[in-house]
Amino acid sequence: MINNILNKYLNNEKSDNLRNYSLEHIINLLDNLQNPHKNFKSIHIAGTNGKGSTAFLLSAILKNSGYKTGLYVSPHLSKINERIKINLNDIDDILLEKYLTLLDSICLEKSYPLPILIY
Repeated sequence: MINNILNKYLNNEKSDNLRNYSLEHIINLLDNLQNPHKNFKSIHIAGTNGKGSTAFLLSAILKNSGYKTGLYVSPHLSKINERIKINLNDIDDILLEKYLTLLDSICLEKSYPLPILIY
Protein backbone atom coordinates (compact mmCIF):
# COMPACT_ATOMS: atom_id res chain seq x y z
CA MET A 1 0.00 0.00 0.00
CA ILE A 2 2.82 2.42 0.86
CA ASN A 3 4.44 1.97 -2.56
CA ASN A 4 1.10 2.38 -4.36
CA ILE A 5 0.62 5.79 -2.76
CA LEU A 6 4.24 6.87 -3.20
CA ASN A 7 4.32 5.89 -6.86
CA LYS A 8 1.60 8.48 -7.62
CA TYR A 9 3.78 11.24 -6.22
CA LEU A 10 7.28 10.32 -7.28
CA ASN A 11 9.24 12.05 -9.99
CA ASN A 12 6.48 14.50 -10.91
CA GLU A 13 9.18 17.10 -11.45
CA LYS A 14 9.63 15.51 -14.89
CA SER A 15 6.03 16.29 -15.81
CA ASP A 16 5.31 18.66 -18.69
CA ASN A 17 2.51 20.34 -16.72
CA LEU A 18 3.87 22.18 -13.69
CA ARG A 19 1.78 25.34 -13.96
CA ASN A 20 -0.82 23.98 -11.49
CA TYR A 21 1.78 23.86 -8.72
CA SER A 22 1.77 26.76 -6.33
CA LEU A 23 2.67 27.69 -2.79
CA GLU A 24 -1.06 28.24 -2.21
CA HIS A 25 -1.71 24.50 -2.61
CA ILE A 26 0.95 23.66 -0.01
CA ILE A 27 -0.48 26.28 2.37
CA ASN A 28 -3.98 24.81 1.89
CA LEU A 29 -2.68 21.28 2.47
CA LEU A 30 -0.98 22.40 5.68
CA ASP A 31 -4.19 24.17 6.76
CA ASN A 32 -6.08 20.89 6.25
CA LEU A 33 -3.55 19.22 8.53
CA GLN A 34 -3.96 21.97 11.19
CA ASN A 35 -0.50 23.38 10.38
CA PRO A 36 1.55 20.75 12.21
CA HIS A 37 4.80 22.61 11.45
CA LYS A 38 3.72 25.36 13.87
CA ASN A 39 3.32 22.97 16.80
CA PHE A 40 6.91 21.90 17.40
CA LYS A 41 10.35 23.40 17.53
CA SER A 42 12.69 22.37 14.77
CA ILE A 43 16.22 22.77 13.53
CA HIS A 44 16.84 23.10 9.80
CA ILE A 45 20.34 22.10 8.75
CA ALA A 46 21.56 23.49 5.43
CA GLY A 47 24.84 23.39 3.61
CA THR A 48 26.89 21.28 1.27
CA ASN A 49 28.53 18.60 3.39
CA GLY A 50 27.91 17.02 6.78
CA LYS A 51 24.17 17.63 7.11
CA GLY A 52 23.30 14.00 7.81
CA SER A 53 26.04 13.56 10.41
CA THR A 54 25.12 16.83 12.10
CA ALA A 55 21.42 15.93 12.12
CA PHE A 56 22.05 12.49 13.63
CA LEU A 57 24.37 13.96 16.25
CA LEU A 58 21.86 16.64 17.27
CA SER A 59 19.03 14.12 17.33
CA ALA A 60 21.05 11.77 19.56
CA ILE A 61 22.01 14.60 21.93
CA LEU A 62 18.40 15.78 22.21
CA LYS A 63 17.03 12.25 22.63
CA ASN A 64 19.54 11.49 25.38
CA SER A 65 18.56 14.77 27.05
CA GLY A 66 14.97 13.56 27.33
CA TYR A 67 13.41 15.15 24.24
CA LYS A 68 11.29 13.29 21.71
CA THR A 69 12.99 13.73 18.35
CA GLY A 70 11.98 13.46 14.74
CA LEU A 71 14.50 13.29 11.94
CA TYR A 72 14.19 13.32 8.16
CA VAL A 73 17.21 12.32 6.11
CA SER A 74 17.71 11.42 2.48
CA PRO A 75 18.43 9.21 0.65
CA HIS A 76 17.51 5.82 2.07
CA LEU A 77 19.40 2.58 1.47
CA SER A 78 16.74 -0.11 1.35
CA LYS A 79 13.34 1.17 2.59
CA ILE A 80 11.83 4.64 2.51
CA ASN A 81 11.07 4.22 6.24
CA GLU A 82 14.77 4.88 6.87
CA ARG A 83 14.24 8.53 5.91
CA ILE A 84 11.84 9.31 8.77
CA LYS A 85 13.02 8.60 12.30
CA ILE A 86 11.28 9.04 15.63
CA ASN A 87 13.76 8.95 18.53
CA LEU A 88 16.33 7.60 16.04
CA ASN A 89 14.12 4.61 15.09
CA ASP A 90 12.77 4.21 11.55
CA ILE A 91 9.08 5.01 11.26
CA ASP A 92 7.12 1.76 11.16
CA ASP A 93 5.02 0.72 8.17
CA ILE A 94 1.70 1.23 9.98
CA LEU A 95 2.41 4.84 10.96
CA LEU A 96 3.94 5.69 7.57
CA GLU A 97 0.93 4.23 5.76
CA LYS A 98 -1.45 6.14 8.06
CA TYR A 99 0.13 9.50 7.22
CA LEU A 100 0.58 8.78 3.52
CA THR A 101 -3.06 7.71 3.28
CA LEU A 102 -4.14 10.91 5.05
CA LEU A 103 -2.09 13.12 2.71
CA ASP A 104 -3.30 11.22 -0.34
CA SER A 105 -6.96 11.51 0.67
CA ILE A 106 -6.66 15.28 1.28
CA CYS A 107 -4.97 15.82 -2.09
CA LEU A 108 -7.65 13.80 -3.89
CA GLU A 109 -10.58 15.36 -1.98
CA LYS A 110 -9.38 18.92 -2.51
CA SER A 111 -8.15 18.25 -6.07
CA TYR A 112 -4.69 19.54 -5.26
CA PRO A 113 -2.12 18.72 -7.88
CA LEU A 114 0.12 15.87 -6.81
CA PRO A 115 2.94 17.17 -4.67
CA ILE A 116 6.41 16.61 -6.03
CA LEU A 117 8.36 14.03 -4.10
CA ILE A 118 11.79 12.99 -5.20
CA TYR A 119 12.40 9.36 -4.30
